[in-house]
Amino acid sequence: MAGIAFAIVPGIVAEKEKLRADREDSIEKLNIKMVADENASKFALASVFREISGHREAIDEAKGSLKESNDKVDFLKSELAKVTAELTTAVSESEAFIPARLDVQSKLAEINARLEPLNTAKDAIAATRKGLEEELASIQKENQTLQTKLDKLILDREQILVDFRDREKFYRDIIKAPPWIYYADKLNVTVTNARPSGSGVFLPLGYEDGMKKGMEFLVRRTSPNAPSRRSRRLRATLVQSNYCFAEEIPGFGEPTVFLQVDEKIEIERSGDSTKEGPSSVDEEDDSRSPSSAPPNGAATDS
Repeated sequence: MAGIAFAIVPGIVAEKEKLRADREDSIEKLNIKMVADENASKFALASVFREISGHREAIDEAKGSLKESNDKVDFLKSELAKVTAELTTAVSESEAFIPARLDVQSKLAEINARLEPLNTAKDAIAATRKGLEEELASIQKENQTLQTKLDKLILDREQILVDFRDREKFYRDIIKAPPWIYYADKLNVTVTNARPSGSGVFLPLGYEDGMKKGMEFLVRRTSPNAPSRRSRRLRATLVQSNYCFAEEIPGFGEPTVFLQVDEKIEIERSGDSTKEGPSSVDEEDDSRSPSSAPPNGAATDS
C-alpha cells in the first residue's frame, strides 16, 4: 500500500499543480480583461459626460437666446404701442392740415403754370447756348492756330533780335563815337583856376574831350565840407584843345560863395549848345587861337 501510494501521489500533485497554474493563468487573463474593460468604461463615461456637458451648454445658450428674443419682443410690443398711439395722433392732426395742403397744391399748380413759359424759354436759351458753345469752340480752335503762329513769330522775332544785338554790338565796337558831351552826361572834374570875382572858372576839359562853346552845365559840389550845397550853372565861353573857361550863369547857387581853385565838382550837361554853322566854326577857330589865355595863367576880371 505504501508503495502504491508513493507511486500515485506524485501524479496527483503534478495534476494539482497544473490545475493551479491554469487557474492562476485564467485569473491573470481575467484581471487584464477587467483592467481593459474598466478603461473602456472610463472612456465611455468621459464621452458621455462630454456630450452631456455640450448639451447643457447648448441648452443654456438656447435659453439665453430665448430670453433675449422674449425681451426684444416685449420691447417691440411696447414700441409698437407707442408708434400706434403716435400714428393715431398724427392722423388726427393731419386732418387739420388738409385745407392747407389743398391750398399749397393749388399754389403749386399755379406756380407750375407760370414756370411753363420759363421752361420753354430755358429750352430756347439752352439751344442758343449750345450754338454759342460750338461757336466758341470754333473760335478757340482758330485762336489756338493763331497762338501757334504767334509763338512762331515771337520765336522768329527773338532770333532776329539776337542777330540784331549781335550786329549792333559788332558795329558799336568798330564805330568810334565822336568826342561830344551829350545832354545829361555827368563828369567829375577839378577846378584848375578861378576868377577872383567869381564870374567864371577854368576847367581841364577842351574840344578834344567833347566840350563845345556855348554848352551849359549844372554844377554840384562833391566835397562833404563844401561851403554851400546849392547847385550852380556854368556856360562854356572859351574852349581850347584841353581846357576851357566857363562863366557863371547868374541866379543860381549862393551869390557870395563862388567856386574855388582845386575844388572838386560834378558837372552835368544841360541847356542848348551853340548852333552849328559858319559863324560857330569861326568862333571855335578863334577860341583855338594862340592868343587865348592858358588855364593856369593869371585870371583877370572881365
